[in-house]
Amino acid sequence: MRKFNFNRELMRAAFVVVFAAGLAVSAADGNGTDKARPADHKALKLLGEQTAKMLNEQDFEKMQSCFAKKFVFIPIDQRVITSVDGFKEYYRKIASDNAYGVTGMKITPSYDIPTVFTGDNTGYCYGTADNIFTLKDGKKVHVKSRWSANFVKEDGKWKIAMVQSGVDMLDNPMLSAVRKGAEVQMKFSGAIIVILIALVIYLLLRRGKKPESSAAETGDNMDA
Repeated sequence: MRKFNFNRELMRAAFVVVFAAGLAVSAADGNGTDKARPADHKALKLLGEQTAKMLNEQDFEKMQSCFAKKFVFIPIDQRVITSVDGFKEYYRKIASDNAYGVTGMKITPSYDIPTVFTGDNTGYCYGTADNIFTLKDGKKVHVKSRWSANFVKEDGKWKIAMVQSGVDMLDNPMLSAVRKGAEVQMKFSGAIIVILIALVIYLLLRRGKKPESSAAETGDNMDA
């Protein structure tokens, strides 16, 4: 019966761990099947760049060509958009109608990993984005967001099937800017209320003094 050799078994275990880690890193780096598809990677990178450019330029008509026939787009406020018209209307409200107190925006995405292909015509990717929002008062607010996207190939071309993005609710510069604006507005409103109350009190006191003056004058006339 072979004796248990602690050092030998430890080396075996270490080899298994290193080997498994190597496989994981290779998969994350896009080795194997993914590296064999340089044309797809190039097309998908171009798709991401074009979509960001069209968003920043508000070129909604051309942007339709970037999305699949059926897609889902979930922006950082977690709305659900499933049509190009809905998508265009949403960004028009943000960039044009000032519905959110924002007059402009610029998105600069970056990728954490190359696209991972889950089939011949499907894949996914994720990363971060630097979002710059221009507020009504001209201030610019930088908001970091994280996004994930699914891609599908339709009629030989890669399209965006799903995009979901979100922000850290505990560290959100937009909320801080809105909160500061609300605090200033509340202080301003409070000051106006104090002034109005003081004015009302002053007018009431003046009214109260007039009858006393009139009564004094009447008494003087009677003595005469």
